[in-house]
Parts: sequence; structure tokens; C-alpha cells
Amino acid sequence: MITRKLMPINIIKGDNFQMMPMLTKLLFYEMVVYSDDAGFVSNSCSILKKEEASPDNLKMLISKGFVRVADGGYYVVSEEDYFHE
Repeated sequence: MITRKLMPINIIKGDNFQMMPMLTKLLFYEMVVYSDDAGFVSNSCSILKKEEASPDNLKMLISKGFVRVADGGYYVVSEEDYFHE
């Protein structure tokens, strides 16, 4: 079975996303790629380490609403969550 991940283009083309530092944007891309079908990311610490990102990069994604905190880890916000709040 082939697994595909689609990048949420409506999120990443927005000014709010584009004004973030490159490393923060890369962290978001990696979290999308490694998320499960429901958007949950269970290995956020290893992604931070792999990309040499800091907890501040993750905090920025959370504060801007691109990533939400859930029980047991973080999950990537879907387009529906982002545009229908």
C-alpha cells in the first residue's frame, strides 16, 4: 500500500505561515509528513532532533495555531481545523 501525504496548500501559502523562520516551516512540513491519517504526530521529539529545531520552533507553531497539543503528543492542524474555527 502506498502512503501519500498532501501538503495543506491553503495553510502554507498564507502570510502568517510564510513570515515564520525557515526552520519553523521545515518543522511543520516534517510533522505533516510523519503524521498519521488523523494528523497525530507521536514522535515530535525525534523530529525536533532530526531537523535541529528548538522547542521554540514548536512553540511558535502552537502559538500561531498550526499545531495543537493533544493528549499523548502533538498533532498537525488540518485545513478544516485551521479555516473553520
